[in-house]
Amino acid sequence: MLNNFLLALLFLIILAAIVGLLALITGANPLNVLYWILWGGFSPQQIPETLLRASPILIIASGLAIPYMAKVWNIGSEGQLIFGAIGTAWIGIHLS
Repeated sequence: MLNNFLLALLFLIILAAIVGLLALITGANPLNVLYWILWGGFSPQQIPETLLRASPILIIASGLAIPYMAKVWNIGSEGQLIFGAIGTAWIGIHLS
């Protein structure tokens, strides 16, 4: 359990270093960039927007969890999302 935590912490530190390096290359303030990455999506005003934008992916992930645990492969989720969006757009256009 501790090894998983340390591995995740190491990953976050490496990720922050890469983001900081990219910010330096582009001429931005690395601390400001890291601040807005965290605060931009998780501030109290932005949490509803973050959840709204993440909900299709969360629904697909929950739909894939059951076949994955049953050791069954299901690779059609992305196509189902795209066709669902196309169908929803078509219905929206033709019902208005």
